[in-house]
Formats: sequence, structure tokens, C-alpha cells
Amino acid sequence: MHDTGMFLFSSSFHVLRNTRPITETLMPFNPVNPPQTYRNIALDYAALGDDAAAEEALQQAENAELAPTSEAELAPEPDDKEIEKLEEQLAEQAESGDEAGQEETIKAIEERDPDYVEHSTRRVYSSSPSRDASPKSAPQERAQRRAETLNTMGLNYLRQGNSYKAGQAFMKAKEIQEKLGDDIGEAATLNNLGLMHYQTGNDKRSAEMFAASLNRMRRANDPVGTANVLNHLALLHLRWGRVERVQAKWREAESQYGEALKLFEEAAQIAATLDERGFAMTISNGIGMTQMELLLLYRRLGDKARISDPLRAQAYYFSANEAYQRGMRELQRSLTIGKELRRPGARGATLHNIGLMYAAAQLEREAQPHLWNALRLELATRNRLDAARTLSELGFLHEREGRALLQSGRNDAKNWRDRAVRLAWGILRNEQALYLYKRSLAIQEQLRETAKLEAFKIGIAEEATDAYQQTALLLMDSNRPAEAFDMTERARGRTFLDALGNARQTVRQAVTPEFAQQETALRQEADALRRKLDAALENASPDAEEMQHQLDAIEQRYERLLQEIELTRPEYASFYGVTPLTLPEAQALIPAEVTLLSYFVTPKTTLAFALTRSEFKAFSLPISEEEFWQMAYDMKEDPEKKPDAAPNALRTLYAQCVAPVETALKTETIGIIPHGALHYLPFAALDAAASDVDAPRYFGDQHHVFTLSGGISALPFIAAKPREHGTQAAIFGVTGNPPLPHVVEEAETIAQLYDTTPTLNESATVAEFLKQAHAASIIHVAAHARLDADNPALSSIQFGDRELRLHELYGMHLPQAPLVALSGCETRVGRLSRGDDLIALERTALVAGAPVVAASLWRVDDAATTALMTAFHQELTQGATPISALQQAQQTVRQQYPHPYYWAAFALSGWPL
Repeated sequence: MHDTGMFLFSSSFHVLRNTRPITETLMPFNPVNPPQTYRNIALDYAALGDDAAAEEALQQAENAELAPTSEAELAPEPDDKEIEKLEEQLAEQAESGDEAGQEETIKAIEERDPDYVEHSTRRVYSSSPSRDASPKSAPQERAQRRAETLNTMGLNYLRQGNSYKAGQAFMKAKEIQEKLGDDIGEAATLNNLGLMHYQTGNDKRSAEMFAASLNRMRRANDPVGTANVLNHLALLHLRWGRVERVQAKWREAESQYGEALKLFEEAAQIAATLDERGFAMTISNGIGMTQMELLLLYRRLGDKARISDPLRAQAYYFSANEAYQRGMRELQRSLTIGKELRRPGARGATLHNIGLMYAAAQLEREAQPHLWNALRLELATRNRLDAARTLSELGFLHEREGRALLQSGRNDAKNWRDRAVRLAWGILRNEQALYLYKRSLAIQEQLRETAKLEAFKIGIAEEATDAYQQTALLLMDSNRPAEAFDMTERARGRTFLDALGNARQTVRQAVTPEFAQQETALRQEADALRRKLDAALENASPDAEEMQHQLDAIEQRYERLLQEIELTRPEYASFYGVTPLTLPEAQALIPAEVTLLSYFVTPKTTLAFALTRSEFKAFSLPISEEEFWQMAYDMKEDPEKKPDAAPNALRTLYAQCVAPVETALKTETIGIIPHGALHYLPFAALDAAASDVDAPRYFGDQHHVFTLSGGISALPFIAAKPREHGTQAAIFGVTGNPPLPHVVEEAETIAQLYDTTPTLNESATVAEFLKQAHAASIIHVAAHARLDADNPALSSIQFGDRELRLHELYGMHLPQAPLVALSGCETRVGRLSRGDDLIALERTALVAGAPVVAASLWRVDDAATTALMTAFHQELTQGATPISALQQAQQTVRQQYPHPYYWAAFALSGWPL
């Protein structure tokens, strides 16, 4: 049988060899029909007499047959209008308490979407004896069912990737359950809220929700609910382990994976006693993916030890193989259960994971069919987020093969024909990779549009980061730099861009009195405790540690309240997504005297684009993300302890970031569009000197340098703001605690320049600031700024009566202020997401209406900052533009404070021309 099969196969190639010449098959890739592309490649190899390669091409054609066969299938499927109508009907029935109607509507939806109530919380509710035994009135029963329906709807929205609608449904359910005293129902809703935060990347909030849910489930002796939450907590540890592995923290990663396996196994034991096969399937999936992560971890450790310790390397490789075998057994078990239960959505998830396991084991040929089949099921069940992930994974597999083929074509080809075919095949595979990446990004950008809330948008943008990076790099490698630039604009700071394009409100606007009272009470409690904590720290009190714990707890409650307020505010539903500019649109906005230098940082390579009104040049720079972060850390080193750290980093940065693009920098004014770690680096201080013995040649002396936050797509919003620099100044100075001895001097000196009176210390209240800022043309605040990296919405500026938090600044309107100077520590830095959204005081001021913001990159020296800011405002009052004024001020201060730590921290963001 084997010989006959080989004979027949070989005979088919004999026919293929005489079918058509090779030149006819070197055609552009047709993404709508990839199987035909591979058949054409098979013809090429058959013509060359390479039967093995031709057989492989036909196998690829067979794999591609499993894929969607048209662009319409790969495109994000629109919502089924009939299901949408039924969902609206279900919401109305839940509001009116029409239980019979709800059941009928859910059945109608299930007929069209079998996964609609696959993870319904009704199973969790019904398993709790204490909940079922408690007597309820008819209105209570109706309210309870309404909450259950809202949870079911929320889970469905979550599956579709609509976190905003899901959050609204869950919050309404929680409100009902709180009024009913339904502890178990609320526990299930807390679990669902945890899932929502998990999906949007907010792991801290997710862990809080899961922990609160688990405590209630265990207290009520609810086994199904307990198993469900344990499973979700395990997924969280799995994600944390993945982060540690990527950062090369091997022990920490292994520990997180071990914790995940413990939680999965505990959940599996509970599920086995209840004969809950649906849970068993989900848990097997989780165990399988944990084993896949262990496979990647152990193989990496084996590769590292292969030369230095071969025996240890073999032990790691053995562990990796064991992880693969165990994981694949669990995934196959999950797939079998999914088929028996007829759950297409769950089968799609398992097929996706099996594909990932094969890819992790470097078995790409086995991986692709599983991923294609997963994609079909994900699209059929409207599971858009997983469909986007699968498309991205397929793109990566195609790209990896394409790059390998191009390399082998250049280096290993037997003759010119073999070289031509390998190169053509590599190009075609890369084209298919680009197609798949772009379809993945199209879905994720649609999901971003529906997310509405900033936290949700940031989470989805982080999910898409890898696809954006791979697409931009592949476009550059394919000699398509303009398309690569467009892709980088789509990848950066989209949440900030949306904030610029939409009117903002503070949490105190358009909220219920109850929410406003809660917000005020929590804020006052936190402010009072922070003042006590500052005093305790100053006096080295033993109570300081306990106060810090209390303050952390209050601020966590405060952050939760802010998100609850956002989820209940209807105006977010009208927020729209701002479309990034294309290259021609961007160039049309650039003044003739300006060059924009846009960077895009990836793990191993950095892309740079130099744009003027008439020219465009692109560069690939061999500097990694990790190297940039190390130099950002060096900039913050104490110059008394490590005086050479910052100067060395600045010379390296110039050599690697600016020197390669110098030929494109022909204008006096340079606008830097940073990305990733570059947000934390002072470009004006980059040093062109060849060594430490040469005199410094700072970039900021050769050019006027500023930062354009949010990419060039932010330019239409920022440049349109008022730019006349009047003399009505609002000058504030708060000494604070610990005291800043030069703040009052700074505020008084600057106020004299504008012939006004500064507002100082106790008089500098938040209310007075808001009053003056609304009408001021120049705003200067010299005070303590506090960066809260964990809860960036709680970052603040210290005024005389309390702290003004970042989220409050969002709702400010600064119609007359062309310049805001935030003379405090780290006012330009904050938490940076993988999607390049920087949550910082500086960006908040830009959203509030200021076209130019002066802010700091690190913890600044008080005396040097006073000198710099005084010189800066003196130049402004003499008619200088902000960009020229800061250049002159830095040169002046360098005469007294030559080290960059003292004069380079402040930079201008916005459009300071």
C-alpha cells in the first residue's frame, strides 16, 4: 500500500513537471485563494525535479484548504442583527420582570448562538443550598432573576469583546444583588467583573475581584462557584508567569506556573465530584496551556545551559518534553469533551490552544490546521477577541516560514531556479502573514471602538501590540516604509488620541449625588491619612507602616469607585475613536521649518521615520527595547553617586538614535515623537561628543527640540489650540511636606516677571487653582507632584488644602492657556502601557486644552529647578517662543549646574512653535 501510494504521488508530479514553465507561477500572492498559490509552488518544484519540496507544497495547499476561502470570511463578521434585536428585547424583559418572556428570548438566542449561555451564572446560583433555602417575596424573585439575566448578557458581551457593555450589565446586576442581600449572586457577579478586568489587562483589579468572589463562595459552601473562581485565579497566575518568562525571570515564572497548576488541580477535584464536564473541559484547557508555558521555559533554560552545562541542558530538555506530553493529553481531553457537549465556542478555544502547543514544540505544520479550524469556530460563534488572537498567531507562523525561506533562498539555493522559487515562496508567505496580521488588527480596532472606557481601550491595545510590531517590521523588511509608518501611527497612544478628540468630564460631573458623596468622603479620608503618614515618616514613627497599609486600602476603594462611576455614565456611549493620520495627511500639516522624527521601539529593533512637508525617510536601528530602558534608568541615577551614568547614556543614545538619521535633519526645529522607553529620555541632552574627554555637543544646542505626545495624529487637535502667549499668569507655589525651600522664591520671582501676585501655600487651594486656571494665559505650578504607578488616576499635585488628582484634571477646560508649566517631580512620566498610552499629569494637561506643557522626567533638584524655571519665564516675557525660551534657560543653568541631571529633566510637550 505504501509503495502504491508513493508511485501514484510520484506519477502526479511527473504530470505536473510538464504542465507549465516556472515563470508563469511567479505571480503576486492572492490572499483570497492561498491553496492555489501553494499548488503553483508545487508545480515549480516539480519542474525542478524536487519531489520532496513539491510534496511539502501540496501539503501546505491541503492545510490552506482548511482556512477561510475569501476575504469576507476573514473579515470581522458584523453582529447578527436578529440576535441584537433579541438582546434588546431581553433587556426590556429583564427591566419589566417578564420571566417567561426572558426564558423564551434566551431560547431563541441559543438557537442562533449555541454558546450564548455556555458559561451562564445560573449554574453557579443554583448550586448554593443557602441561597435556594432563603424565602423570597415575588418582587425579590423577579429582581433576582433580572440580575441573573444581566449577568448572562454581560458574559455574552464579554465573549464578543465588548467590555464596556459587559461592565454596565455586571454593575447593574451587582446593584440589584446588594439591595437584595444576595451574597452568592453578588459573588458570581464579582467573578464576572474579575473576568472583565482580566480581559482588559487590569490584573490587579481582576485579582481583587476573584479573591472577593472566592471568599464568598467558600463561605457559602458553593462548590461550583468555588471551582469556577479557582479556574480564573489560575489563569491569572498563568499570565503572570508568562510575563516573568518573557522578562527572563525564570524562577519567578516557574513559581507562578506551579501556583496555577495547584489552583487548576483543586478546581478539577471539585468538578470531578460534581460531574461538571463543562468545567472539566475548561480546566483541562488551562492545565494544557500551563504545560505549554513550562515547555517554553524549560527549552529556553536548556538552550542557555547547552554549552556551559550539557547535562543540565539535557535535564531541561527532558522536562520540556514531559510538559509537552502532559499538556497535549489535557488539551485532547478537553477537545473530546467539547465535541461531546456540542460546544463550538469551547472547541474553538481548545483547537486554538492545541495549535499553540504544536507551535511551541516547533511543529508548525501540525499547528496551522488546528489554528485555521479554531478561527472558523471563533468567527461562527462571534468570539472576536479569540479570532483576532488566532489570526495573529497564524500570521506569525507564516512570517517565520517566510523569513526562513528568504534566508535559505539567499544562502542555500542550488541554482538560480531554486533560488527564484525559494525567494518567491518566502515573499508569498510574508504577504500572507501581512494579510493575517491586518485582519487581526482590524478586529481588535473594532473592539477598541466599542470598549469606550480608557482602561478597557488600553487593555485591548496591549493585546494588539505584538501584531502591530510584527506588521510594521515586516512592512519595513518588504521595502514598504510608508505603510510601516502608517502602522506605527495606528499602534501608538490611541487612548490619548481619543481623549483629545472627545469632550472630557470629571467624575463629579453628571453623576448621582450618592456617587459624588462617596467620592468626596473617600478623597477626604485619603488626604487626611496621607498628611498623617507624611508626619509619621518625617518623625520616623513606628506607626508609619500601618498607616501606609490603611492608605493603600482606601485608595484601592477610591479607584474601584471611579470605575463604577464611569460604567454608569451614559455619555461614554457616544465617545468615538479618532482615526490616525496617513503619511500624506501627516506631511501636509508639518510647517516648512520643522522636521518630525518618529520612533517605534520593538523588542530587538527600533524603527525611525524622518518627516518634513516634502520628504520622508525611514531607518531600522539595531537598538533594543531593553537597552533603552537601561539608559532611562541611568538618567535617574544620583549624580553624586554615579556621575558618569547619565553622560555615558546620552552619548550612546546620540550615536544609536540620532547619528544614523542626521542626514534627514535639515531644519532648525526638531519634533520628537517618542515611543516606549523613549518617553523617559531627554532628547535635548543627547550628546554628539565622541568621548568623555571631548566637550559636550548637545542635540538641544544644535536644534530646537520638543516632544509631540501621542504621535503626529495628535497634531490637528493640539496645534489648533490657542497659541498667543499673553501675560495674565496664574502662579502657584506650595512648599508642601517634606518642605521645598525654594518653591516660594520661585513663585514670587516668576510672578514679578508677569506683574502679578503669586498664590502661595494655604491660599493655594484646589478651588482657587481651578478658578484662576480657567482664565489664565500662562499657568505655573511649583509644588510636590506624586506619581502613583499602580493607580495612575490617583497621581496628584499637592495644593495647600489637598491633592489635585489626575482624574480631576481630565475634566478641566483651559481655553486661554497656551502654556502650562508643572514644576514638580516626574510630572511627565507615569504608567506606560504596551500600547504606548502614558497616563501622566503632562498628558492630562494637554487633554484639558493646553497646547504646550513643560514637565519633568525625574525627581528634580529644588534649587536647580527654581533657577531653570525663572530663566525660562524671563525669556518668555522678553518675547521668546516656549521652545526657544527653554533652550536658552537650559544653557544658562548649565553654567552653574553642568551635569544633565540638574538641567535636562524638563522638556516641552505639545506644539511649542
